[in-house]
Amino acid sequence: MANESQAIGDGEPSGKRVIYDLYFEEGSRTHQRTDWFLIFHAILLEAFFREKSRGWAQDVVGSIGLVTSYLWLMAGVRQRWLFMHLGKCMESEQIMGDAAASIYRGVFQARRVGLTWVIRWARPVACFCVITPAAFVIAWAVLLALIELKSRWLGLLLAVASCVLGSLVALWLGPGPKIPERMVELVAQPSVPSQRAGGTQGEGA
Repeated sequence: MANESQAIGDGEPSGKRVIYDLYFEEGSRTHQRTDWFLIFHAILLEAFFREKSRGWAQDVVGSIGLVTSYLWLMAGVRQRWLFMHLGKCMESEQIMGDAAASIYRGVFQARRVGLTWVIRWARPVACFCVITPAAFVIAWAVLLALIELKSRWLGLLLAVASCVLGSLVALWLGPGPKIPERMVELVAQPSVPSQRAGGTQGEGA
């Protein structure tokens, strides 16, 4: 890996290095976005519970929390697809080479079958990109609906129900969406050079 990194400065990086860097960068984006959203929602929750008027201020704060949680959820579902796409590319011999692709397939297979069923469902991307924002969507929706309603055990029951629901959804999501082989072939085939004047820049991840 060190020799390959040194070679990048001398010429064009190899396909396997590009895929690896994209996979690493996608993980870094996930960590950063998760940190930002958790901190942001912690601030929103503090503002929500500090507001004593039970009026429009809580409605505004709660609405912001609900909308941003929904956006976080949708972006997380999309990011999960991106992870799975890059994972499929890492298993492609045409992109990574026979040796590297075989190693990656073995690592991914070991993760799928080597873990006990008790924790096999707890996939980090599904939990942090889908389940956690979904829990915030439910939480903000409940808070908005129960601003004037107080119940001693309702919060606990909703928390337990959210945990059970999150586990069931993560189990239902499985190892991830099925990435068509043609999507990998689009990456493997030589790209057509874009024109400087008429080319467009792709949307950022």
